[in-house]
Amino acid sequence: MQLFISRFYLNIVTLLVPIVVIFAAYSAVSEERVSGSLKVLLSLPFSRRDVIIGKVVGRSAVVGVPLLIALGLTGLFFALSQFQFKLDVFAWFTVLTFAFTLVMVAFVVSISGAMSTNLRSLAVAGLVYFYLSFGWNSLANSVGDLLADYVGITGSLRWQIVLLVKLLSPTQAYKTLTNSVLGEGEGAALTARYGMFQQSPEAMGTICSDVLAGDPKIQQTVFGNRTVCESAGSGIPVYFSDPAVFVSLFLWIGLAAAISYYTFDRVDL
Repeated sequence: MQLFISRFYLNIVTLLVPIVVIFAAYSAVSEERVSGSLKVLLSLPFSRRDVIIGKVVGRSAVVGVPLLIALGLTGLFFALSQFQFKLDVFAWFTVLTFAFTLVMVAFVVSISGAMSTNLRSLAVAGLVYFYLSFGWNSLANSVGDLLADYVGITGSLRWQIVLLVKLLSPTQAYKTLTNSVLGEGEGAALTARYGMFQQSPEAMGTICSDVLAGDPKIQQTVFGNRTVCESAGSGIPVYFSDPAVFVSLFLWIGLAAAISYYTFDRVDL
């Protein structure tokens, strides 16, 4: 079950959930601004902050309830199939998936509050989705290259900064957290963080030992040698641990809400 979710189901969730969120929430505020109903709403005893919070809660329910039903059916499928169903693992996967959905809803509603038309809101939300899903890793790797080429930061410090940048993406944070709870043993978080890299064997050894406090091993496969990272017993650094990544994931909700409220509060309706 864990392998199936990690290799197949997780990619579907990170691809489709943001798309569903975009089409459910891109016009949450901008549509009311275009139609003029927003002026009527704000003439009642509601503040602009109330509008943003209400839209986030409402759209979260619109997307979250069907999502929870779908996850419930998925859990039932695993329980009745030949998979070894682990309720606690699947429950954590459900919690993280719902948290990821809340973050994306806050993103899209915030964009809708900052844009003056539905078309602009949809376009910006699409660009943000595309960059978070497909361009963030390239950004993180480019930051590492710039640090090495122009600042002279190399070795473990370079890869620590690259990993921190990778974890700033809500999509990457969700995927590595999910892979961590799907893993086995104390080294699950280490393996999940290590799996975010695809570099040369020399860099992978540095990332394992100096960044993640692990023990790099050379493993022989039919496709050649590869570096694997095993737990060294000391544990992963606290700033790369699951609780730290979970906090960074939820910080995006606050950041998105702050930016949206700042722009929405000052716009002339």
